[in-house]
Amino acid sequence: MNQFELALKNEKLLYYHRMAVLLLILNFAAFIIVAIYAATSTTRTFAIIGIAVSTFGLAMAYWQYATVKDASDKRSVIGLFFAAICWGLMQSWVPAVICLLVQVFYSISTRKQIVTIICEGVQYPSLFGTTIATWNTLNNVVLKDGLLTIDFKNNKIIQAEITEKSPVNEPEFNRFCNAHLTGNSAAV
Repeated sequence: MNQFELALKNEKLLYYHRMAVLLLILNFAAFIIVAIYAATSTTRTFAIIGIAVSTFGLAMAYWQYATVKDASDKRSVIGLFFAAICWGLMQSWVPAVICLLVQVFYSISTRKQIVTIICEGVQYPSLFGTTIATWNTLNNVVLKDGLLTIDFKNNKIIQAEITEKSPVNEPEFNRFCNAHLTGNSAAV
């Protein structure tokens, strides 16, 4: 095998989702207050649209966990994007920017993290994409009991638990990595 893909566990997915739902609830409450105390009819209209968008986002969040039970599903938090549009149409820029920033950070922190081991080296997820470590910059790469350890020559170590959804033959994986680390990749 010339390539291994390992999906890393993200234990904080539920926490991130709950924070996004909390922000949807806060938006819902803020839109109600704005709709009640709005000075103009256009502001009231956009606040009512914001209430509908927040309600839809909350309903999607409930549906997601009641039926799908998948924290990687981001459909419920799309309500934050539309809430930001409503805030922008009301020219309330601070809540609009906050909603957009939370949406961006949520998307970054909940994306699937895949480590790819290839003949050229190790591709692992970083903040804005993937980082490639060549074999000559690594001391060791080991997979043992579902725990991936990447040991760099500069004394940096990355350890991460992989999901059960990425079945890998550990001895074959370790032989592949050891062969590339020792420069004997023809033996693989």
